[in-house]
Amino acid sequence: MITGEDPLGWDTTAAADAYRDRDMRPAEKLIFPAVLQRPGHSPGPDRLVLDGGCGTGAIAAQLTGGGEWRVQALDPSADMLDMAGADRPHARISYRLFDGRTLPRLADDSVDGAVCGLVYCTDPDDDRLTALTAEIHRVLRPGAAYLLADLNPAATGVGYRRRPGPRPT
Repeated sequence: MITGEDPLGWDTTAAADAYRDRDMRPAEKLIFPAVLQRPGHSPGPDRLVLDGGCGTGAIAAQLTGGGEWRVQALDPSADMLDMAGADRPHARISYRLFDGRTLPRLADDSVDGAVCGLVYCTDPDDDRLTALTAEIHRVLRPGAAYLLADLNPAATGVGYRRRPGPRPT
């Protein structure tokens, strides 16, 4: 995205509420399988995966599905994190607010894998994304996988279908 564009407002309550109703089936078919196969050399209960820009926690929840990973799930939206904690609580997921640039709670070479799903295409601040990428590189162990799953930026802002049926409670 281009620096100077209007932000998309992902840190607003309205965005979080709208995201709850998104049809995640395409991501479940296209993105989640790759996420589950790529975060590190071998899963284990002591292995840590970073979910940068976790939103409502959909990917984080998938990563903990078999109890294979501890997940540090970070997002700059308090509303998204509140939703993630309410809708997808898990003892192996730690949901935390972050500034979108820095990972001060994580030491160098301390993460076994990292995922950013649908983050880069929604953030118009190239400097913030550059800083985030450098931080992810800093915290990843040598040889650890980093999966970046995004949409074509030209497709952002396009209306998505709502999930059929009643709104989840």
